[in-house]
Amino acid sequence: DSEGEEENKSIYDCLDLFTHEEILKNIQCEKCNKKTNFKKRLQIDKFPKYLVLILKRFKYTSMFTTKIDNLIHFPIESLDLTNYVSQKEGKIKYDLFGVVNHVGGLTGGHYHCDIKQENSWIKYDDSYTCEFDKKIETANAYLLVYKYCEKGNMYNEMMRQEYKLNLIGLMDTAY
Repeated sequence: DSEGEEENKSIYDCLDLFTHEEILKNIQCEKCNKKTNFKKRLQIDKFPKYLVLILKRFKYTSMFTTKIDNLIHFPIESLDLTNYVSQKEGKIKYDLFGVVNHVGGLTGGHYHCDIKQENSWIKYDDSYTCEFDKKIETANAYLLVYKYCEKGNMYNEMMRQEYKLNLIGLMDTAY
């Protein structure tokens, strides 16, 4: 969000920034007690059924607090997290089913959410509810809720095959 940076980014840009490798300098090693440099990188080990991504929408400095209203592009279908996996075992994908939006500024604002139900999107705004076909992706998106995509995930397919093999093995031992 610094000057000269492109304003519109994708969720993948955010994930890349969040998981990029960092060098931790002059850290005391617990084993040898010497000061050394370490590499640190965040990766995902296990994938939940529901994945919640919170977009950083507020910037705090020593002098100011500002709201960040940059548009962050995010996929509605097939958010691919394969590049963020600690052990590469195939494609890991999620489908969007909810967005919480923040409208307003720092001193006042309002939250509403958009939820996917079957093939349509429903807007929930206090007591007001309506189906809509507007663009889900807006600069007001604050929190994204994804559901693990059952079909098309290599990991899921491998687990299904392993389960089938285990069931066949159990049936063979029962006779």
